[in-house]
Amino acid sequence: MAQFKTRERTGAASASICTCADTPLPLPDHRRAPAFATLCRTSRELNSLATAHLYHSPICDRNVAGLTQTLLTRKDLASLVEELRVPRVLAFGPSNWAPATAAHFTRRFQTVLDAESEIVVSAGNFPLDILTSLCLSLETLDATLDFRESFRLCTPHSLPRLHTVNLGHDDVDGGMDLSNIFSLIIAACPNFETLKYERRGPTGWFSQFSLLELRDAVIAHTPIFATLRVWYIRDLTSTWDDDWEDRSDIESVSELRSAMTARGIQFDYRGSSYSSPT
Repeated sequence: MAQFKTRERTGAASASICTCADTPLPLPDHRRAPAFATLCRTSRELNSLATAHLYHSPICDRNVAGLTQTLLTRKDLASLVEELRVPRVLAFGPSNWAPATAAHFTRRFQTVLDAESEIVVSAGNFPLDILTSLCLSLETLDATLDFRESFRLCTPHSLPRLHTVNLGHDDVDGGMDLSNIFSLIIAACPNFETLKYERRGPTGWFSQFSLLELRDAVIAHTPIFATLRVWYIRDLTSTWDDDWEDRSDIESVSELRSAMTARGIQFDYRGSSYSSPT
């Protein structure tokens, strides 16, 4: 886990990138949704109260196509969304979307569509990009990404209230462009404060980026960060010991520490290990 503290909002504001063991993503209580939906039909007063609660943190899973259509046609409901949780990759290609949703996607992202290949257009991150483009009051995003990075479709300052982003990634073999993720999130979120990253799902590698790659990404955004904390957790049952050694060797830690000290960034490194349950 690597933790960053940002300067914009407060010197004590913390952030993290986790390359630790799989951590179950906390899901909303699915049993609450039908109950609140029933309340919405009971009376106008209860409708107002229940709707606000229901859309504060909507469930984004198998119902993503319907939710997207609702938020697209009901801007008032989209404005209520402050927390978005996407527990798994939403692999819904254009053929799965309602005509209005497809039109919104094409209109907003035509330039990207023209530049990207068909396989990328149907990748699982596009529903996430559509949702974030609709929820302008979004403050917290917790999502599992596909093999491509998200946020590349977000325009500068398009998410003015988003301050916390927690990303999981299913394709560790393919890797994550850490510097690209930083650049895109910072551009889209002027009040960005916290980035967390954790590996999710099956994986053949322990982590997706080395300590030196982490150093380069932080240096590229030095004005943002005041503190860097790196916690690397080694899986003793992993067969990828060589990969671990390459990514956490003493020389890399020393280079990372020197680079952070030279830029006035407080640095703390911790290494530990655990054994996966059998």
